[in-house]
Amino acid sequence: ASNVTGSAFAVQEVFRFIGLEREFHTVVIPGNKMERLISDPSIRGVTLTGSEAAGRSVAKLAGQNLKKCVLELGGSDPFIVLADADVQKAARTAAQARCINSGQSCIAAKRFIIESSIAESFIEAFAAALKDLKVGDPTSENTEIGPLARDDLRSDLHDQVQRSVQEGARLILGGEKKNGKGYFYETTLVSTDSAYNVALQDETFGPLAAVIQAKDPDDAVEIANNSRFGLGGSLWTSDLD
Repeated sequence: ASNVTGSAFAVQEVFRFIGLEREFHTVVIPGNKMERLISDPSIRGVTLTGSEAAGRSVAKLAGQNLKKCVLELGGSDPFIVLADADVQKAARTAAQARCINSGQSCIAAKRFIIESSIAESFIEAFAAALKDLKVGDPTSENTEIGPLARDDLRSDLHDQVQRSVQEGARLILGGEKKNGKGYFYETTLVSTDSAYNVALQDETFGPLAAVIQAKDPDDAVEIANNSRFGLGGSLWTSDLD
């Protein structure tokens, strides 16, 4: 991304250090050179990890040039907890799974689908686990949640939280920008009865978790599938059969 080009150069330095030549790895900045690079006959395939908008652009260019294309785009992974699961363990893991990289990960758990008979106890444990995560300097080994990458991303997340509540979700934890240096946002938990709430339908890129109850395992799977996003998911149960 344009705001973290130093990361790309750091990876390049690692490749140089282990002896790989430029033919194996080269950082190209700015991104407006991508069209010419994808069109170049020496390029046989294209892969992208990024936004839906970037994916559409790259896929269009790859298609026009008949190049193989692999895209990993947005995600909103379901985290299903059934009635026979270890609720405390699931809640602790859920907090970590949602807030990895400050919640800015396409493969983070984002939609927490809980069988109704254990929903109250899970929400209580989940909120406590989220609240216990240490927010602070991302360079500190003790920090579990750092700032968001940009101020506009924090504003987008805050807008999603507000719209979620306006659509009927209950705000259980957080929901505000944090004051001070850095684009920090409170760890936030909402609970909704609607599978069409913005917190479940949008990709949320920050420490926002959305809980919805399911009547039974079949209902949980149906809710999980009610999304345009793919990537991954998890199922918590003690029944391995």
